[in-house]
Amino acid sequence: MKLLLFLVLITTSQLKAQNLIIAHFDPFDGAKVNNSETVAQMVYKELKSMGINASLCPLQTSFEKAYPQLKNCLQNIEADLVIGLGETGCKLKAEFVGRNLDKTYGPDNLGVERNNTPIIATGAPYLSLRYPLPQMYCGLSTEERKRLNLSNNAGSFVCNNVAYQMRYFHPEKMVGFIHVPSHFCKNLKQTNKENSQIITKMITVALSTEDNGPYLPHESNSEEIPITKDQLRKASRSVDNKCYQDFYSRLRRVDSRGFWPF
Repeated sequence: MKLLLFLVLITTSQLKAQNLIIAHFDPFDGAKVNNSETVAQMVYKELKSMGINASLCPLQTSFEKAYPQLKNCLQNIEADLVIGLGETGCKLKAEFVGRNLDKTYGPDNLGVERNNTPIIATGAPYLSLRYPLPQMYCGLSTEERKRLNLSNNAGSFVCNNVAYQMRYFHPEKMVGFIHVPSHFCKNLKQTNKENSQIITKMITVALSTEDNGPYLPHESNSEEIPITKDQLRKASRSVDNKCYQDFYSRLRRVDSRGFWPF
């Protein structure tokens, strides 16, 4: 499945946002629009209305161009938290694993195809996307959590490529991403409205969350989201909040197409 990405980058200081970059991708594969840009614009406007200093960062759907363009945005605006939202399928999905693999089922916007190519030759096969996803998840209502799927398969197209490089080259930053429904999905106007509200809420939680200890990633600690079933089992037993326990229990049950690496 072809996957597009927009990335949201947030700077926090003493639990307060200073700079927020929302990056989105251009239309792909002959489409007139990219739903990542549509949702990015909606989230951007909502955050601006809340007084959050947000900026947009457009990216090309290209293995060679996307990460350098994002890196250029980072050089202009310092950021600590990177949250990606990509276009794929027809569900809202939060990812927590980046894979060191490019594999295409058709070219990117510059005609580039890759066949089981490592993103970083010396990089680890998998990297945890260290961002406050447990807190963001628990900041949602019960009904909103039902709309948010948790996934350990970010695909092998440009979105995963950019997220993996961000996590690899910027280990000091918090990096993650969420996928939004593709431009061809039904009832998109309504689902975009609902999903943009959920994403906005998750971002505001991420900007205000505190350092609550083990297994809860935060800019002031070195915690990561576990990516093995044994680690996730330990996490679900170690956190003392019922919602966090539910979050890690859900992660343990996630295995999109049998992709668990361990």
